Amino acid sequence: MLRLNVLYIHVNLQAINEGAVLAFFSAYFSLFFYVFFSRTEDSGLVTHKESLPVRSLVLGDLQRPGSEAAYRVGPLRCYGDKNFWNAAFFDKETSYLHFPTFHGELSADISFFFKTTSSSGVFLENLGIKDFIRIELSTSTRVVFSFDVGNGPLEVKVESTVPLNDNRWHRVRAERNIKEASLRLDDLPVATQEAPADGHVHLQLNSQLFIGTASRQRGFRGCIRALQLNGVTLDLEERAEMTPGVRPGCPGHCSSYGSLCQNQGRCVERAAGFHCDCSLSAYTGVFCQTELSASFKPGTSVRYTFKEPYELTRNSSALPSSIYSDTTLRGENVSMSFRTAQSPALLLYVGSYYREYMAVLINKHGIIAVVIFVVLTGLAVAARYLYRRKDTYRNQEGNAVKQEDSPDFPFNNQTDSQNLSSENPTEYFI
Repeated sequence: MLRLNVLYIHVNLQAINEGAVLAFFSAYFSLFFYVFFSRTEDSGLVTHKESLPVRSLVLGDLQRPGSEAAYRVGPLRCYGDKNFWNAAFFDKETSYLHFPTFHGELSADISFFFKTTSSSGVFLENLGIKDFIRIELSTSTRVVFSFDVGNGPLEVKVESTVPLNDNRWHRVRAERNIKEASLRLDDLPVATQEAPADGHVHLQLNSQLFIGTASRQRGFRGCIRALQLNGVTLDLEERAEMTPGVRPGCPGHCSSYGSLCQNQGRCVERAAGFHCDCSLSAYTGVFCQTELSASFKPGTSVRYTFKEPYELTRNSSALPSSIYSDTTLRGENVSMSFRTAQSPALLLYVGSYYREYMAVLINKHGIIAVVIFVVLTGLAVAARYLYRRKDTYRNQEGNAVKQEDSPDFPFNNQTDSQNLSSENPTEYFI
């Protein structure tokens, strides 16, 4: 269960009756909570996690004719139950955490979640002189709860029909009292084992409680979270921060939630979550869902300069807008959205160090055209152009030549653009 907090709600009201109530609800799931105007903070519980993430809130009054109001809602902050999501990652079989001795002489109630890619490993163990208690993954499909209170080892096993080392979360709950012991794994039927009618009943332990390893067996490699012993949550993250070989939190968020990063946004792992890196996309926002746009006036443009490694070495005073590129492009993949009432118009120009260029433009008939100029075809295009224009150049020699709209020469100042591109390896004009 997640708790949803909406903080810093500032309300200025005019002509509204006393005791009015404002309802907030998410556009992505059915959540209602009410804010009285005398309060500055409210919160609600989100139980329908399938509808997450929350991306907006919708504000509305409750049918109050004639009322006017101004609302300002602060940051929307969602956070999980710290006990439920308290996790540690064991990256080696020799990694472990240790806690004070577990005191469960007459009863024990242990629960936790785990995920792993290993076929076996010990989740936890606590030893006494002869007594012990242990929970382990004995095979890729079996979890074993074992203990000894002085009557000999007693085991409770649950066998799964599917592998448990699938790097998905699985829940384990083991219970023991003076009459019986039980073990539950996920939603499988609970397994029970009765205790001997006569014999010892006290579990006497004196060593530290070890999480993630055992005295004579291979340790656990993977994640454990929400570990509770008799209702008390062990702070795995706090202990992991000071223990070598164990990291707080659990990796793998991107494998589960990376698809939330849209429009080629890159999912980046964090100890307790993830974030979307939108630097390689034309979008911004938490999930790279908000497009970046700009309004251009006639004659304006935005230029990006991509410097090759040798160019940066040769020119240490490169422009701040220069972008380092250590790869050789073998093609161009361009996508854009635009809205304009102008034609002809240049939408995009890409020029290279080798006097190659690509241009996307709207011609005078309102049709989008793509012009590509490469070195191998440059001479042929130039010859054709000179042949068609030789009379014009002869008659207007020494004067400025007025460029016409033509598929062969699609936009003005092309010569200047070529000169610019000869100084910089690759340039993008929008």
